[in-house]
Amino acid sequence: MVGLLIEVVEDGEWVPRARAFDTEKDFALDENNVDGEACSVGQQLLHYGDAMAELKAEVARKKEVVERTHALLFLKAKSEMDKPTVDNIKASIVGDAAYQAARNTLLASEANLIRLETWYRSLNKKIDCLVMLGYKQRKEIQHSGYAG
Repeated sequence: MVGLLIEVVEDGEWVPRARAFDTEKDFALDENNVDGEACSVGQQLLHYGDAMAELKAEVARKKEVVERTHALLFLKAKSEMDKPTVDNIKASIVGDAAYQAARNTLLASEANLIRLETWYRSLNKKIDCLVMLGYKQRKEIQHSGYAG
């Protein structure tokens, strides 16, 4: 079981919500239960897709925070420096603790989004495998002489 903390809007406020993903179970294939697997994959896609949408919103919000922090620090550095240069301003911004914190939380959220997108694509590949297994089982049944 893998857990991710995703920030969502509740009552107008961004709050962290724990989301659990049973990746071991969700990505396993039981060849003896192709029908059951095929029926459950839609619900799994919904679960992962819903979390991915929430995480995309979180990433967008955090990008805005980084951009706003950058802009404020740029204006502050430019107004406080006697001879502002691009390098001096950049060093001032990059060295600021608030900017670093905003950037680090954005990077963590982007990493989680990439992880979720990969899991979502993997579930789509699972569908492809289920289709192939279904065809294989159908062929085996036809070749066994069972006319059903």
